Amino acid sequence: EAVKYHPLGERGLAAGVRSASYGYDMPMSEYAEHANNETLVCVQLEEAEAVSNVDEIVRVPGVDVFFVGPSDLSQSLGYPGQPDAPEVRQAMDTVFATIATAGKTSGSAGNSQAIQRYLDQGVTYLYTHLTTLLSTATEKFFDEVEP
Repeated sequence: EAVKYHPLGERGLAAGVRSASYGYDMPMSEYAEHANNETLVCVQLEEAEAVSNVDEIVRVPGVDVFFVGPSDLSQSLGYPGQPDAPEVRQAMDTVFATIATAGKTSGSAGNSQAIQRYLDQGVTYLYTHLTTLLSTATEKFFDEVEP
């Protein structure tokens, strides 16, 4: 309710803000409908409790993406900093399968190997850190340069 404007939610409406182009692009009556259509609602599943309750979570109306956070989930499951631990991967596999069965969109983050694994599981909302991209490209660059 906090993300969408009336009639889909109860988000506060103001013309003098950047997200509404300070009222210059369109009337506020049109802006609210436009914003409702353009706003993405992404919930993060990062706790063992979320894994246990994923069947109920995926039934929450209005959610566009269910994003599994591997690092926080690894910590919550008792494997801090080990998103590739078998128990963490199994939990993520279960969550991804539940999201897919519900016909919803799943997402996650990781390096190229993790992203490929997620793609193979049907995950479509993918993220990696800019520092991951930059460090990978830098390593590749210096591997190709001969001193």
